[in-house]
Amino acid sequence: MDKHTNTIPTTCTTIIGTELANIEDVLTLKSLSGKGKYTRLCEQWLEQFLEGNSGRALVVSSCTSALEMAAILADIQPGDEVIVPSYTYVTTVNAFALRGAVPVFVDLEDATMNIDANLIEEAITPKTRAIIPVHYGRVSCDMDKIMEVAKWHKLFVCEDAAMACMSTYKGQMLGTIGNVGCLSFQEKKNFTAGGQGGALLINDPALVERAVILYDHGTNRSRFTRGEVDRYQWLNLGLIATLSELQAAFLYAQLQAADCINARRMHIWNRYFVSLLPLVHKGYITLPHVPDNTTHNTNRQDMIRHMASADVQVHPQFMPLHSSPFGRSYSRFHGDDRVTSLASSQILLLPVHLALSDETQEVVIRKVFVFWGEIAEGGI
Repeated sequence: MDKHTNTIPTTCTTIIGTELANIEDVLTLKSLSGKGKYTRLCEQWLEQFLEGNSGRALVVSSCTSALEMAAILADIQPGDEVIVPSYTYVTTVNAFALRGAVPVFVDLEDATMNIDANLIEEAITPKTRAIIPVHYGRVSCDMDKIMEVAKWHKLFVCEDAAMACMSTYKGQMLGTIGNVGCLSFQEKKNFTAGGQGGALLINDPALVERAVILYDHGTNRSRFTRGEVDRYQWLNLGLIATLSELQAAFLYAQLQAADCINARRMHIWNRYFVSLLPLVHKGYITLPHVPDNTTHNTNRQDMIRHMASADVQVHPQFMPLHSSPFGRSYSRFHGDDRVTSLASSQILLLPVHLALSDETQEVVIRKVFVFWGEIAEGGI
């Protein structure tokens, strides 16, 4: 619970207690601007998941920065089209729209809330340049199908794995399957850099050099730092996306505890799933479906008000981008909107965070049952 309000929050920043020692270490090193000891430690930790160790991880200031870098690496030009789900956070699309791309939205799978991979190919036109699968709720899209379509049509694949660091698809970490992957370490994610933070995973070896130059403000500073050239020069377009060393130090403490953090969150998720199954069987609610090869209906406002009266925060998530003011004028939705708008009008997020105790979670579960006049099984 929030000690100031007695409210059970939907999300809460993960703090594990070892971050301060790393931050104090940075202060003794007197180098705060980034690309130092802890930046490289974070990158090395991420690179252990890259297939064949031929790619590169770059820790950046936000997932938005990673997406913007991805759009540049994809050579997106004005008028190009990118295929993307409408049910996602706006930065997924903004990064490509800023370079002049037109978002083409495709409907979702009902079970996973991910883009329906079987609908992608019919949305492809001569202007299509990229597919941007978003792994919603840390559950993988059908990456075999997406990569098959992308290979056939020679399309760039940028995985938006903002929610999905360490989730897997057939044993491979999400974000490491497409040409590039983008991770978020924003304060509400499983692991945080102490506010904002992200990473770009470059899985295509042919993109690594370009990505590093882009990350180094368009220069070959990395080669200069390694002593490979006697000066660094401006070689191409670049940007500033560096994560500070203080934030990298904060993040590295959390990455070292990643298995423990994930285990606790999975425990919470599984308790919800098992405890709420009786309400599924009675037709009151639907729970998320996690496919075997991945790891990980009523009036919604009435439920929100009911939970708020018990000091439990629950909330909806995204408004479909195609129905937003800008989306209506700038994008198009290919095919029928069979799932996206309906599902987005029904979904509710329950509290899941490291500070949620079993006892507090029981309060949440009981309140969900009370809404339908039911009693939770097992004495919860």
